[in-house]
Amino acid sequence: MKMVPIKHQSSVQLLKPQKQSLQLLSGGVVLNFLNDFMGQNTPLIEVEGDKSKVTVSDWSNLLSAFVDTHLHANYYNAKRETWEPMLEQWHFLLKFGMPLSFLPHSLHTCVLDL
Repeated sequence: MKMVPIKHQSSVQLLKPQKQSLQLLSGGVVLNFLNDFMGQNTPLIEVEGDKSKVTVSDWSNLLSAFVDTHLHANYYNAKRETWEPMLEQWHFLLKFGMPLSFLPHSLHTCVLDL
């Protein structure tokens, strides 16, 4: 992170951080939910996110986040002992931004595009 000097009236020079950014790219993530009652570990639901991109930026001043992924989910049919589709391929996009000041006139936005 680069620091930029801020001119101040005293002899002390304050440093202000420039815009921060964090980006996470993933080829895929799988979440499995299991029923472990009585030690059986029966599968329940499998949620998979393909080609996920998460970006978080400027968390010191004006927090913003962006999540873009493709989701699909399956549930386990115990009678047939197979996975069946619960949610077909679905594009999920989430944008979020808000200033970190708590002034009444500050703008808080949350956009959910499904």
